[in-house]
Amino acid sequence: MAGFFDQQLLGFLEQRGLSYIVVARLTRWLKREAARITEWRALDEHYAAGEFSLQLLGWDRPRRFAVIREQLRAERASLGRKLLDVPGYTFRVFVTNFALPPEQIWRDYNRRADMEIASPN
Repeated sequence: MAGFFDQQLLGFLEQRGLSYIVVARLTRWLKREAARITEWRALDEHYAAGEFSLQLLGWDRPRRFAVIREQLRAERASLGRKLLDVPGYTFRVFVTNFALPPEQIWRDYNRRADMEIASPN
């Protein structure tokens, strides 16, 4: 869903007071910021949550990014992306205007994705 990750759509939603959770396209700048997070909240033995705020080139304001870090495991495929600066983990990054903790952003996004896949046409 990173195709929805642009100023025009996010600005449109914000102007109308609509809330959103969008998968972030992992640009060089976002990868750098995700690698710089120092405050991670452990969710369990494999997952941790963090966040940062960043104004990307062409954006009219900084936006909030929720980050989920997953430790790589041999027995389970990971959905996230690897960052060269942080070996041993994958990352999922979402841009959002919700004030929820990052782990709730991730869980809500996953529930919505399941509903979209499961809903009949």
